[in-house]
Amino acid sequence: MRTLPNRERKRGADHAIDAPFPKRPLLFGQDATTTHVLEPMDMDVDKVFSAKAQVSFIEKLVIPIDPWSLFSSFPVVRRNNKKAESFQITQSPDHETGDFALVDLITTRHLEALLHLENIIFTAVMSATSFAKIPRKATRKKTIIDVTVNISGPEHLADAVGAALAHLNCHLQHPVYLDSALGYKNPHYFYPGGIRTDLRHLIGPEPEAAEITSAQVSQHIDALLGSLDEHSTEGSNEIECNITAIVQLHLANTKLQKYQISGIRFILAREDLNHCHIADHELWGLLDYKIVSKLSSPCRGGILADVMGLGKTLTMLSAIVCTKEDAATFAQSEGDDIGSCSRPKAGTLVVLPSIQLLDVWSSEIHRHFHPGTLSNYVFHGADRPKSANLLLRHDIVLTTYGTLAADWERSRVLQEIHWFRVVLDEAHCIRNQATAMFKAAHCLEAERRWCLTGTPIQNSLMDLRSLLKFLRHEPLSETSIFNKHIIDPIRSDPTANESFRNLQLLLRTICLRRTESLLNLPPSTTEMMPISLSPEEISAYEGILSDCQAEFERQVCGKSDLKSFNILFQTVQKLRMLCNHGTFATDNQEQRSRKRSKSREPGFSGSDLCILCSDMDEDSRASLNGATECPLCGHLFAPSRSQPSTPLNTSFLGIPGPSSRTPTPSLEYYSPPAGLSPVNSPAGHSSKLSAVVQNIQKSFTVDGSKR
Repeated sequence: MRTLPNRERKRGADHAIDAPFPKRPLLFGQDATTTHVLEPMDMDVDKVFSAKAQVSFIEKLVIPIDPWSLFSSFPVVRRNNKKAESFQITQSPDHETGDFALVDLITTRHLEALLHLENIIFTAVMSATSFAKIPRKATRKKTIIDVTVNISGPEHLADAVGAALAHLNCHLQHPVYLDSALGYKNPHYFYPGGIRTDLRHLIGPEPEAAEITSAQVSQHIDALLGSLDEHSTEGSNEIECNITAIVQLHLANTKLQKYQISGIRFILAREDLNHCHIADHELWGLLDYKIVSKLSSPCRGGILADVMGLGKTLTMLSAIVCTKEDAATFAQSEGDDIGSCSRPKAGTLVVLPSIQLLDVWSSEIHRHFHPGTLSNYVFHGADRPKSANLLLRHDIVLTTYGTLAADWERSRVLQEIHWFRVVLDEAHCIRNQATAMFKAAHCLEAERRWCLTGTPIQNSLMDLRSLLKFLRHEPLSETSIFNKHIIDPIRSDPTANESFRNLQLLLRTICLRRTESLLNLPPSTTEMMPISLSPEEISAYEGILSDCQAEFERQVCGKSDLKSFNILFQTVQKLRMLCNHGTFATDNQEQRSRKRSKSREPGFSGSDLCILCSDMDEDSRASLNGATECPLCGHLFAPSRSQPSTPLNTSFLGIPGPSSRTPTPSLEYYSPPAGLSPVNSPAGHSSKLSAVVQNIQKSFTVDGSKR
């Protein structure tokens, strides 16, 4: 309940009994019997106040709470004791027991003013943040949390409620949460024309200042990334090579687009030592001229951040073709001395997030270039070589982040080589510097380094600093200097364009980003296709939700070692896989205990696992059609299950796989195998996937469609 205090006593010390006014509002109204809520008034006030509650502890939940809900509601009941009357927040359905929180004195006084009215119900609303602060066992420490109180009752009592609260200088505000079965009308709200209408569209928490600031920063960064177009390639014409002639000589039935030629020019410019030396010194001359003298060898490489669909893979492969002779010369030069050993040199290492992309890159090489132009080798699976000799004979070595991390922790074959170039595809996978994937990628020795990602800044600017650290873009890769020149100006005033000047200068130096506007695509059309889950899928879906609810109850009772956000994330990922893939198997408590025991074994690092593979058992992995690593983070599964990479199976679409040479079969709409429902089909065909397959097959009949 938001209250409006008297101005005369708002700052007065003589009225200490009226403080502490909570810092944020709140009495709300809901109408339980007529589905109309008595609620807040939208008006200008000098200060906004909220109700407070002193909580004890909750050992076991009595009222079920959806763990995915942002708010929880509990009854507020009046209690009489020997000293005074009070209002308690309870979780008992009969309201006789189960009290766990005491409402503050000021809110108590406001609620007492309504006790003479019949059929008025008080409901406390807690945010998930406030609810998480409630102790799970008895303690002497007092815990104060923010709550809001909704007032509900028959609509004909609205004026009486409004008058009683206004007499106490309390004015109802819009509720942050309201049951969907209730309507909302506020006796303190100014209705144009005097006709009271439902105000449910005004329900919800007020945006916090931090959220507004975050949104503004995000908008500035999006606009900045959108401006990284052809201006980033200025000055690169100094490179004396005819890109078009060289690349087209090796391309087979493929013609590069103009923007792809510009992308190759940018890559070659950032790999030119003289160009990088000049560009980096100009950058630091604009930021801080004192550091220019401290610069060592410049960063040779950068970030190719084109959006999906512009052909980042083909652009990078074409740049590799243009520098093939330089790479061969580099590989044949004497190795680096490391103590008493000599480090061999090799061509380009490409790190990918999944085994499917291994096939995609291999397919791009064989599809676009003449045979023998680029030799590639897939470093993946249990039978991958244990020495570097086999890798030295190839222009390109393809591997995954999971394999790279596993190799870094064990044999370190990839770490033994000094690479001519290292390319990270979907480079945002290394945004967390605490993971083994980042550490393994950062430890690679290379003359040139590249990050391919459409989202160089995914969650925060720290993502960009991780890429700079991999690129060896010194000294901006250092935390203190990055904060001083990039973070601090934005933090000082996130609303000013000038605050993003340094970030823009940095990105224009090392990053190239083009949008889908270069593709000249026809206007897109959106068609909503509702999909009905099968009874088996519905049962599995509800089972996952039940497991989530049970895990939360175990956590409340102190019997779970999982954190609440992990439970939610794992549940969301399981639901996604069930809807998309159709065969995600839920695990039981015994399986979870077995996995947790394994996580405590020596040599097992759980910190590098994502929320999906950290909670995946053998049956769940089997549902991924023999995948050897997590489809989200690339983490390798148990070594015993590691297998050589196999081509991506697209036969169920009526399309031959990369290694298949059989003609495309006649097009027929897909239907699951007889006797198999989507949820137990070994092929993993969910209702959603079945609809996608049918749409794809239908599109094949349209002239000019791309297969």
